[in-house]
Amino acid sequence: MQNIPDKVKFFFDQVVRDKQSSKDDLSIQLAAQSQEEADFDRKLREIKAGQELRKEWFIFILNQSKDIIIFLLAVLIVLRIDIYAFTILQLDTSSESKVRFAIAALTATVSSLLSYLVGRASK
Repeated sequence: MQNIPDKVKFFFDQVVRDKQSSKDDLSIQLAAQSQEEADFDRKLREIKAGQELRKEWFIFILNQSKDIIIFLLAVLIVLRIDIYAFTILQLDTSSESKVRFAIAALTATVSSLLSYLVGRASK
């Protein structure tokens, strides 16, 4: 390289340095992009996991609330029938068939509650 003038040598060295620095800049940009993409992917996975968890809890509560609502409605219906039976027994003008209905309804309620309590006690 002794024959190459100093200006050309300087220019050649400058081009090599520029290419090297552009490669370094490119690798830094790629590293930054890959780090940003990794952070973005991690945050996206966390959000999806949170959504799945909320969805599972919502389905669980919905399924459990159906059972609770049906049980409460059944209890309210039985209570209404029993209150009606008590009012029939309190009235002096009730017919014999109404009194028999009231006694049967109250007997059924008491026997079902007793069987429920015995079943719970045996567990």
